[in-house]
Amino acid sequence: MSESSSTKNTKTSLEVERWLQQRIADELRLPVADIDPQARFVRFGLDSVRTVGIIAELSEWLGCDVDPAHIWDYPNLRSFSTFIAEEVANGSG
Repeated sequence: MSESSSTKNTKTSLEVERWLQQRIADELRLPVADIDPQARFVRFGLDSVRTVGIIAELSEWLGCDVDPAHIWDYPNLRSFSTFIAEEVANGSG
């Protein structure tokens, strides 16, 4: 991850998780309660184009670039959110 032209916005892993839950729920037209943060990403049925779009929006929200490939390194929203929050807090994002 690298800092974008906008100001970096440090978020907790819970804030990142909730943002992703809401965004995925919106994308799938489901209630947020249906997006289990511990469910495997494949359960949501998002294709790569939709996933890259969500990650681009996440990057904008955080104020730093998030490599979309990182999402495939983590099995679920919770672990991915923790990774993202730590990267941003450590200045990697």
